[in-house]
Amino acid sequence: MPKIAKNYADPRLVLRVNELFHDLEGGAYEHAHDEILVLETSRWQRIAEKFLGNLSRKARLKVLDVGSGSGFVPRVLAKFLNIGDSLVCSDISERMLKECRENLKSAKPRCEVIYRKSNGIKLPAEDGEIDLITMNSVLHHLPEPKNFFKEAGRVLKSGGYLLIGHEPNKSFYAQPVVWTFYRCLYLMYHPKAIFETLSRRGINLKKRQSQAPADPTAEAINNILFKEGLLGKPLSRPQINELVDYRSIEGFSLEEIKTELAGFSLDHFETYNHLYWIYMQHHKNPFIRALDTVLGNLYPRHGKTFFAVFKKN
Repeated sequence: MPKIAKNYADPRLVLRVNELFHDLEGGAYEHAHDEILVLETSRWQRIAEKFLGNLSRKARLKVLDVGSGSGFVPRVLAKFLNIGDSLVCSDISERMLKECRENLKSAKPRCEVIYRKSNGIKLPAEDGEIDLITMNSVLHHLPEPKNFFKEAGRVLKSGGYLLIGHEPNKSFYAQPVVWTFYRCLYLMYHPKAIFETLSRRGINLKKRQSQAPADPTAEAINNILFKEGLLGKPLSRPQINELVDYRSIEGFSLEEIKTELAGFSLDHFETYNHLYWIYMQHHKNPFIRALDTVLGNLYPRHGKTFFAVFKKN
């Protein structure tokens, strides 16, 4: 994938591209990522039950979900919240918030549900107001995660929890056995990746297409960015995708996050998806499932994806 030029890495641009992208393509989000929702539901149910249960039930709970998207995590959380509790669903995209509202209707939550537009820089809560912050596949979209961690520390009560789910794990790339298995299987299942790799190195074995297919989403995003003065030249679709998933390639290390959350203690950490997209796309295949399990047992800290829970001291 082409690398983004440095002048394209303005945090304002990253946030705006994320907002526009999800506004324009929000309607297909759950369909495009159904493998994530299927595989993550049981994990979120297990972890949410444990840490919501750890919070005192004497007082009314207030939960903030950051990057609610179409409402996947809020639907899970609503099962554990009661009358008098509050659930704040926040997202950078108005369209995603609308979808979240529609999808939550079927869950029939007993708690109060509040919807807030937020880009993660300023969380929609007062100091020390929140008992639990949740986020699923959100952190890697943020241009400056350290600002989010400061905000999380501001709005959480002492003893409150921060749940970070489905984020890329930097340690995945550091384990040669895990990485080799994944790359070999990826090339087996996606042979066109060989041609893409060679093309990035200047070796083109395929005939050039006379004209690239039209991309209405990319065109619409570029037009808006030009009008707003955030862009000097058009972004290609690969560049837009890279800005949307801004930190998904490099990922995060647990030690980096612990440094940013100095006032927190780590209460839970697990990694999974040791075969990355191969497992996510072929998890019903007995061989893939078994191999992923074996790698997980041998290298428990080196899955491509991690889930971490931090407690504010």
